[in-house]
Amino acid sequence: DSHVQMKSGIFAELVALASQDLDADLVVIPPAEKNAGKQANQIATTAEVKVLVARTPQFRNTVVAATDLSHPGYPVVTAAGLFRQYLSAELVLIHNVVPVVFSGGLEAAWPLTGAPSARSLSRTTHRLRQVAQSCGACSEALVAVAWNTANTILKTAHERDADLVVIGTRPRTRWEQLLDSGVTVRVIREARQSVLIVPAINRRGQSSLSVDLAGSAE
Repeated sequence: DSHVQMKSGIFAELVALASQDLDADLVVIPPAEKNAGKQANQIATTAEVKVLVARTPQFRNTVVAATDLSHPGYPVVTAAGLFRQYLSAELVLIHNVVPVVFSGGLEAAWPLTGAPSARSLSRTTHRLRQVAQSCGACSEALVAVAWNTANTILKTAHERDADLVVIGTRPRTRWEQLLDSGVTVRVIREARQSVLIVPAINRRGQSSLSVDLAGSAE
């Protein structure tokens, strides 16, 4: 009984405070919690701690990790690599490139869209493969080109029959929170798998872990 506390307040705020007080490495919440995506994202960004939205495992032994390659420490990839070891699972990395929108000015009736150049895609693919090689036993490293990053992640997780999806998060603007937008929130809401949210920076002001990519192309 001494370990049970009764508190009232806003769920995400209470969990974030508790994780900070305990210096927790991981917070686990159920997907049935109301607005689980928003709650998990708020906890992860506020407390700067990993949050797992846990669903019933399928024991397919596959982890899908989505990285935007923007953080030099690659905390999502590193966290996924650790969970891959815990689960004795295969690891699939996915990076989505959103097509560029070109404004045609007042004369243009419609905006123009353009796929990334072959050279740009080649560099991105090379970089992702370097990340994959550095994190250990990665079975696939996929570069996709699609408008909807959340759908791309969900599709990859479904096709690979994944047990766990690992994705990064960042603090969201008030507008994003109001619209319930954001890739992380959508993936949590629509995924059938457990989803691990990894903040780019932990509470100590450092990346969770880092991947050595000496000489990698930017």
